[in-house]
Amino acid sequence: MAARWSSENVVVEFRDSQATAMSVDCLGQHAVLSGRRFLYIVNLDAPFEGHRKISRQSKWDIGAVQWNPHDSFAHYFAASSNQRVDLYKWKDGSGEVGTTLQGHTRVISDLDWAVFEPDLLVTSSVDTYIYIWDIKDTRKPTVALSAVAGASQVKWNKKNANCLATSHDGDVRIWDKRKPSTAVEYLAAHLSKIHGLDWHPDSEHILATSSQDNSVKFWDYRQPRKYLNILPCQVPVWKARYTPFSNGLVTVMVPQLRRENSLLLWNVFDLNTPVHTFVGHDDVVLEFQWRKQKEGSKDYQLVTWSRDQTLRMWRVDSQMQRLCANDILDGVDEFIESISLLPEPEKTLHTEDTDHQHTASHGEEEALKEDPPRNLLEERKSDQLGLPQTLQQEFSLINVQIRNVNVEMDAADRSCTVSVHCSNHRVKMLVKFPAQYPNNAAPSFQFINPTTITSTMKAKLLKKSRRWKSKREGSDSGNRQIKAAGKVIIQDIACLLPVHKSLGELYILNVNDIQETCQKNAASALLVGRKDLVQVWSLATVATDLCLGPKSDPDLETPWARHPFGRQLLESLLAHYCRLRDVQTLAMLCSVFEAQSRPQGLPNPFGPFPNRSSNLVVSHSRYPSFTSSGSCSSMSDPGLNTGGWNIAGREAEHLSSPWGESSPEELRFGSLTYSDPRERERDQHDKNKRLLDPANTQQFDDFKKCYGEILYRWGLREKRAEVLKFVSCPPDPHKGIEFGVYCSHCRSEVRGTQCAICKGFTFQCAICHVAVRGSSNFCLTCGHGGHTSHMMEWFRTQEVCPTGCGCHCLLESTF
Repeated sequence: MAARWSSENVVVEFRDSQATAMSVDCLGQHAVLSGRRFLYIVNLDAPFEGHRKISRQSKWDIGAVQWNPHDSFAHYFAASSNQRVDLYKWKDGSGEVGTTLQGHTRVISDLDWAVFEPDLLVTSSVDTYIYIWDIKDTRKPTVALSAVAGASQVKWNKKNANCLATSHDGDVRIWDKRKPSTAVEYLAAHLSKIHGLDWHPDSEHILATSSQDNSVKFWDYRQPRKYLNILPCQVPVWKARYTPFSNGLVTVMVPQLRRENSLLLWNVFDLNTPVHTFVGHDDVVLEFQWRKQKEGSKDYQLVTWSRDQTLRMWRVDSQMQRLCANDILDGVDEFIESISLLPEPEKTLHTEDTDHQHTASHGEEEALKEDPPRNLLEERKSDQLGLPQTLQQEFSLINVQIRNVNVEMDAADRSCTVSVHCSNHRVKMLVKFPAQYPNNAAPSFQFINPTTITSTMKAKLLKKSRRWKSKREGSDSGNRQIKAAGKVIIQDIACLLPVHKSLGELYILNVNDIQETCQKNAASALLVGRKDLVQVWSLATVATDLCLGPKSDPDLETPWARHPFGRQLLESLLAHYCRLRDVQTLAMLCSVFEAQSRPQGLPNPFGPFPNRSSNLVVSHSRYPSFTSSGSCSSMSDPGLNTGGWNIAGREAEHLSSPWGESSPEELRFGSLTYSDPRERERDQHDKNKRLLDPANTQQFDDFKKCYGEILYRWGLREKRAEVLKFVSCPPDPHKGIEFGVYCSHCRSEVRGTQCAICKGFTFQCAICHVAVRGSSNFCLTCGHGGHTSHMMEWFRTQEVCPTGCGCHCLLESTF
């Protein structure tokens, strides 16, 4: 039950301040109250002796204010107003604005000083950006984090200098400032807006969130799908923050009635009822912070600011701190650790008593006699190590000198009773040791009367016992012999996959003899057990026969491609293997029939490689598109980018004009103008006599590029080059590496040896200090260097940079 009394020892009223935010400095000497017209600086050691004011001229209220948490920068504090942050300096009883941070385009919602670096400040805004500022250089933020939704809260991790968390409506994002491009983890924390966010003071991965959905949730961001614990409330929770002592949590509720008490202290291990209620404020608490503990004092002070325009300081003594402690769990932890540290036998503990051993049958005695050296060796080894041989010996090794813990052991009954007494709570646990302990069974744990702790605490104790149980079982399993569990059959399923490396090695592409190519490829398919491909390559052998070759005159006969066993048959084969995701067969068939349709000596029927936007080739995605799950790895060829094997959805790239502006005939054959109708007829005949439909050339190229990427990963680079020869559009040529020269003084891009802006040397030799012309070398790490001859002479005897920057240039880069 919560204590229902007020424990504040200081109450100060500021009736005309209209302050909306409050902050306490890291030294515990001053508090700042932020109003629209003035900033009020209150001396917490003498709050009734008046206060100082810092005037401000702004029509915007201050949204957030915070002192720098580092002692060396304790006289600085930051205050956000609309789209900017003002950095104030308070020293010798007066304050002024030192500088202003401007970069956000919408209202700033929160700010937070870094815990480990005194110069860093992070700000969040509705404009979807989170900026990290260095107050030594306030011209622009040093790091910018971008999210889809605006951030309402931002907090630095208290144990990890690079980690911070932001809240976006009901979601939480975990960021690493070294990787600003995207968040490292996402938490779908609440269904309503998150009002408060706080990291655990002792754990790097745990944080608490408070929300409009009337709850506080505790998270381990390594397990983002499930919260660790939840504190259900009747009203929305404005703030929830950990205490600087024990396992406490302070929450601020948004009560339905102003007179209701909204400031509560909880024990995070028992969230059924608050351990204390701070009674005194007449309205909602807007802000609360902990004052630094005075030297020699065990008491803490909580400073609160409310909408009732009063500043209150509450004393939290050691008795109240003990309400947030977890002495029961700590005592049992110590007991369990004492058990877990007991020495364990390497093989077997003889837990049976002597009477049972004397009743062994004659057959068992004979079995023991068969292999006496092994048992004798184990017993001697256990004796030498001093390991317990019975449960009684193991009990004698348990540490019973633990405060608040009483242990009663009964070796005959194979049980142990543990009693813990702390404050108003009692715990009594019965531990049963089965006859097979410790080799084949672990002890069982059960609560017995009179146990007064809550069910939540019981669950945590049982969880720890299970953890110890699994630890013992794991250590024992390492000593047990591994028994045969049955046969393990390993099968080679390469024949079931749509692509085969062995086929990639055996397939050939002989442009001079297409018939021989198809026949050898059929033999290769038969060699690897692909009978379906044997039939395909046999059909390809017949379809590419010279007697079926088209005539040059369109009036002599209809091309074989127009026959049902021509293009139509080939299209059905391609569609079938496209559905099977067999990109290897698709690419090889397209390459073979592309080679068959080309006149000998001409590498491409369209002459030079056409542009991708040409109207001569328009894709209608005749075949079902597919996307491979593979992605380009570090081994990917830099000269060929297949977009992660994605060959789907390229219609928009291929079409050069919309359907509404051209006729279907123009879209199919291009909007070319022919001076002679016979020229158009010949062009039409060239397309009709090809077995591969020219309208799908782009997709055929995608098959070949995708297969080329697979061949590259297999290390078959010559095979890959043979396939890519039949791509109608080559990859974009590599542009090479270009070095940009920037002035070392003003950082502007320059041409020549002298900067046109600052008139300084663009690149100055570190040895002779003369502008470098001609041959030069420089370090890629520190950027220093000079004439090649001077650098070679220097590094014959030296290892560090000649400028004295400390860089080991020979180790970092090559001169």
